[in-house]
Amino acid sequence: MDPKKFIADAELQQFFEMSETRMPEKWRIGLLKMDDRLHLDKADIRKFFDDHKETINDKMVAELLYFVAWQYPTKVRLDDHLIKKLLDILYKNKDEGWTGPVGVEATKKNIKEHRQELLIHTTRCFQGLLCFDDRVGNELMPEYLSYLREMLERNADNQFFGARAVCKVMYPMKEVSLKDQHVNQILKFLTKKMDASTEALDAGAMSSALHGMQNMCGTNEKVRELIPVLTRKIGKSPKDVTMNGEQIADALFGLRGLDSEDKLVQPLLQTLPTRFSRSKYKLSIQNILDGIAGLKGCRSMEEHYLKLVKAFVKKMFDSKDFVHPFYWDEAVLKLRSL
Repeated sequence: MDPKKFIADAELQQFFEMSETRMPEKWRIGLLKMDDRLHLDKADIRKFFDDHKETINDKMVAELLYFVAWQYPTKVRLDDHLIKKLLDILYKNKDEGWTGPVGVEATKKNIKEHRQELLIHTTRCFQGLLCFDDRVGNELMPEYLSYLREMLERNADNQFFGARAVCKVMYPMKEVSLKDQHVNQILKFLTKKMDASTEALDAGAMSSALHGMQNMCGTNEKVRELIPVLTRKIGKSPKDVTMNGEQIADALFGLRGLDSEDKLVQPLLQTLPTRFSRSKYKLSIQNILDGIAGLKGCRSMEEHYLKLVKAFVKKMFDSKDFVHPFYWDEAVLKLRSL
């Protein structure tokens, strides 16, 4: 790997890691103290918003959405009333805060900092898709997607918005309807950004991108433009990049909406077996069940599919000692249905 490229990747990774703690500490502690068992609900988040609504700006909305989406990804969905309030704040500040430095303020340092902030804000807001109570049918979804599309357009010349950032924002798109006009434009932007990026994908980026495709129909024009670009990116990533158990499960689960006999999909499936077989990580029972569900959704008798199944089954049996016998028997029964 090019040493300069390695340094750039390391700097970007450090930047993302630093961004994980952007929510004010007193806010984070306040949210966590709402329930000692960490079981927040809609009412808790609504009360928290009401208590802080005078000081919440668009950046803090992004942080709140990110916190809710990833602190409690399967438990908390925000009600429409609160989503609308958060949207109003986002739209109110979208022109004022994200135009970028101009005139004497447009120094290299200020431009760099602005683009970094814009990248984090955009990726945070995309995670907000996971917070909708009824993500596919929600009437506010088109308005939210329109905001995300505008934020992406502001990242058009952002050198920090590379292939890994594309993968980050693809993950929460897993249940967005392709029927929405904004989604096709978002996919078009993401495809162009990924294709132009020189970044190599890490395991997390690969699995995030694949997981986000789980409900994307392979006949959609923009999806078909994205698939070969993602395939090339995965194929060109370093051979020693392998996935852990959760990443394997996420990647396979994301394949369930694709047709494995499609000539465009086949090369994508061919890139995955080595990412599994060389992995030193074990699979949990949930990883196994999710992986089987994904394979079942795209099954065929084609050679590339069978090689993928073989790699997964080998990894599954390597993990047998880490799974309770009762659940193991259940997993084997499901495996036989492939």
